[in-house]
Amino acid sequence: MQKVVAVIRPGDARLEDELLSLDIKVVVNQHADSGMASSIVAGIMASSEADGWLIALADMPWVKPETMRGLKEKILQGESMVAPVCENRRGNPVGFSRQWKQDLLKLQGDHGARDLLANSPEKLFKYHTDDKGILMDIDYPSDLYNQES
Repeated sequence: MQKVVAVIRPGDARLEDELLSLDIKVVVNQHADSGMASSIVAGIMASSEADGWLIALADMPWVKPETMRGLKEKILQGESMVAPVCENRRGNPVGFSRQWKQDLLKLQGDHGARDLLANSPEKLFKYHTDDKGILMDIDYPSDLYNQES
């Protein structure tokens, strides 16, 4: 069963309504100010029966759907963790099989799952792609206009 879970900050009713209209499960992270890890934990807890998770960042809208499908397939085929690579650079989103559930639930702070990837490089499957969207994010409004697609 494929399920999309969006973790959002409290107080964004417009975003919540929009996501719900797309049949996306919405989780309001009451601890969002404590860092990215709290959002990962909230998403994992909301989908705790899943076979694995793709952790995608809201500020990376240029990731191609086929990249997401490819990462998902690698997890379903038995890879432990997977990350996309373009031009010899690792990007996002990243995927984790169910075996990482307890480690993901222990995450804290604003590092996300970066340490899990760094501490287990032998378990990381590198999914090579030409999708430059895995490397581009939006940190400032000007980033919307300064990205190469």
